[in-house]
Amino acid sequence: MTVAGTRRFDAILMDIHMPDLDGWSTTAQIRRAEEHGHRLPIIALTADVASDTRQRCRDSGMDDFLSKPLSLDDLRSTLARWLPTVAETETAAAPAVLGEKAVSRINELDRGGNGGFLKRITTLFVDTSARQVDALLKGVSEGDLATVRRQSHSLKSAAAHVGAEGLAQVLVDIERAAKAADAIRVSLLAGGLRAAREAAIAALQAELQKRIV
Repeated sequence: MTVAGTRRFDAILMDIHMPDLDGWSTTAQIRRAEEHGHRLPIIALTADVASDTRQRCRDSGMDDFLSKPLSLDDLRSTLARWLPTVAETETAAAPAVLGEKAVSRINELDRGGNGGFLKRITTLFVDTSARQVDALLKGVSEGDLATVRRQSHSLKSAAAHVGAEGLAQVLVDIERAAKAADAIRVSLLAGGLRAAREAAIAALQAELQKRIV
């Protein structure tokens, strides 16, 4: 990482049109202040997609370009080009989708042996988690980290209750990143949230099938 002002960053999303000092001038100052051998990835963020604007971004020392309105897919793919170590971290080994302790607890509670208890908690989890994921991702897209923290904390508890360890861990990481005001990491982690939820639901439903066959 490189120093930008008094803080350290992995990358900077640089707004072009800012008061007092525009993005081009700010980037030029950062480049002049950088230590030899250290280059902070700076990515332009603007609604102006004209070719001369892109060229001016390059001339000022920016490395890449994102246009507004910004999509999470574009953000993730752009950051992956400049932060390979972050991308590797996101694909590291994850906890089991459905923990063994959760399966044991379900077995204990489902005394009837017909899957009735598991069916009830699975149905409830499917319904409530869908709304919570939508609210969390809306918070991510709007940069509302307070909502992201609140929703990730609530959904984390629900996931842990049904034993969805993989999903719960994703939410722990999102909540931690939101508390640290690390919007870039929040966006990267949130990209895998729907898939983690779907995997948890599939595991719960597979466990249910074992009881009703």
